[in-house]
Amino acid sequence: MKITTPLLLAALLAGPALADEASLITKIIALSNQMRKENGVRPVAQLNYLNDAAAGHSIEMIKLKYFSHTSPTVGLERPKSRIEVSGGWDMSIAENIYRSAGVPENELAEDVVDAFMNSPVHRANLLNPKFNSMGIGIARTGKDEWAITQLFSLQTVAIDSYQTNPAGGALDITLKAHVVEGGDQGGILISDKVVNKFSSPTIEGSFQAPTDSKVGVGQKGADGMYNVELEFPAGAKVATPVRTEVAPFSTTGKKVKGS
Repeated sequence: MKITTPLLLAALLAGPALADEASLITKIIALSNQMRKENGVRPVAQLNYLNDAAAGHSIEMIKLKYFSHTSPTVGLERPKSRIEVSGGWDMSIAENIYRSAGVPENELAEDVVDAFMNSPVHRANLLNPKFNSMGIGIARTGKDEWAITQLFSLQTVAIDSYQTNPAGGALDITLKAHVVEGGDQGGILISDKVVNKFSSPTIEGSFQAPTDSKVGVGQKGADGMYNVELEFPAGAKVATPVRTEVAPFSTTGKKVKGS
């Protein structure tokens, strides 16, 4: 079976309903942030497209009876792939997964976070100071049998709107965004070439790009290089999630020399 998005996967493979899935997600994120605070790490904010990608993976793990970060579904093999088909293009990501049976729903959030904190690899992801965003996906089969996916990312720029129109063999693009983290100086890039520079938290530009090119947003560092954290194919459908802003943090990622 070929599945094109985690949301379609969720619709096709829906399991028993949870009493209040949104509350469980909120509680897992709150407990994760409590652990981060107790360990001197800044909090993460919830991102809708990370929730979507995590939900699709949790449901698939239960329905296809596997437990792995690698999906057998074409196009959803790795965490980065699952985030991309949900509309996100974060370059720095990490994933935790959880599976259990016999844990009551009212004890689930605590058990998930305890399990992650007691595993060195999962704990390192949960307490990584680089990340500022999180998504949770919950799936249940039978009575109190769970699969949960926790996704982390570093989001430095949030896309407010992204429109494309065919223009011969290229695309006319209008992009509006704002800086979530990092410096206000930066540029919009097409295949690693700066086409529009900005010097404010609000980013807006219209430009033309080849259909097979990649669009990126880079923030200018002290060395004059652009730190690229957000990058996606020019013709992609890009998510415009609602999120809570978090404290500033310097970006890391691919570096591009500005013209």
